[in-house]
Parts: sequence; structure tokens; C-alpha cells
Amino acid sequence: MTVDAHGKDDWQTALRVMAAAGTWEEMRGDLERLGVLGRLDGPQRLDLARLWERRGVEALDDRGLAEDLRHWAAGLGPADHPLGFLAPRPAALAAEAARRGWFQRPLPGGRTLINPPDGKPVLLPPGPEGG
Repeated sequence: MTVDAHGKDDWQTALRVMAAAGTWEEMRGDLERLGVLGRLDGPQRLDLARLWERRGVEALDDRGLAEDLRHWAAGLGPADHPLGFLAPRPAALAAEAARRGWFQRPLPGGRTLINPPDGKPVLLPPGPEGG
């Protein structure tokens, strides 16, 4: 992605706003008020969303991470999650579990078995949102 000086400034502003925001809505509102949101291109917006997601996933304790993994393993989706469309994707949760050293095993059919430190193993479904 090629970014001119103005685009780089917008990206840096977006990162600062994200770091200070307590909620997604607060971040989005601040970016809109500053006029930055409209100047970010599609890939930058996606990168910002992924960084926000990672921030939330890294903030989960082990119990919360396991609960979110079980949510997806049960076949539930964003509409069933307390965060709705802001629910962390299974792939992001699996990446965080790997970062924490939780045992993971890819299985045939695109499924992933993850063993939280306490509790039963979790089997994430295949697919772009699965493991």
C-alpha cells in the first residue's frame, strides 16, 4: 500500500485515537469528528479494525478467551455474541491462544482443536471465520 505524507499522518492519528479510545464507538466518533475516517482507505480501515480486535483479544483473561472460543465452537455467530458484529473472529482468538502457548492441532476439514489451560478442549469449525 502506498501512502502519501497526508495519509501517513492520518494513519498515525488513527492509531493515537485508537489508543485513547475506550470503545469502538468512541474511536469511530473521534475519527469522524477529526475528518480522518473518511480519508482512510479500505485496507487502512480493515487494518484498524484488526488492530482493535487484537487489542480486545489480548485484554481477555484465559477464562474469557476460552469462553469466546467455545462460543464459536458451539456454532454461534456474531448475532449471538454480546459484542455483536464486534465479536472477535475465531481466527483472532486462535492466534491469541497460540501466543499464550495453548496447545493447538489442525485437523482434517479445516477444523482446529485448542486446549485451554483449564477445561475441555475446544473444536473450532472450518472456514474463514473458524480456526
